[in-house]
Amino acid sequence: VLSCAMLLTCCCYHNQPNRGHMQTSSFFLYTGPGRVSIARFAPRGMGGFRIFRALAPDKWFNEPPYNSSYDAYRKRYESEILKPLDPQAVHDKLHELAFPHEPVLLCWEKDPVCNPDEWCHRRIVADWFESELGIVVPEMKFEIPKKRKRLPAQASLFDE
Repeated sequence: VLSCAMLLTCCCYHNQPNRGHMQTSSFFLYTGPGRVSIARFAPRGMGGFRIFRALAPDKWFNEPPYNSSYDAYRKRYESEILKPLDPQAVHDKLHELAFPHEPVLLCWEKDPVCNPDEWCHRRIVADWFESELGIVVPEMKFEIPKKRKRLPAQASLFDE
């Protein structure tokens, strides 16, 4: 669990959307503006984001072999979800949904970039935008402050 003191490194857009940029993140890591869910479902009790269901995986995503094989998952996701879509139209719709902010595409996995066991479809979507439109869609980076030194235990008035 990340602390409230976590610092987020991202760009400010001063009320003007940057129409070429977007990022990806997890529901659990990013709570700022421009959030767009591309998941089948959002975590219970969590709100404050727009929803773009066209990029959500189908119910097969959690069944064998797709839940254990990245290659099988990616192949099916690309052929069934991405192939029928127009990447420019999707890009434009995501920016419209997030206006006036940069879109941040959300799903469940916390760190698909650093942890290969947590692969997810948001990075497949990012790769799709890069290959189809030449737009790099990075995973949002988080910086966790260094832990403070622990203070020595306070003496008790009741110690002998």
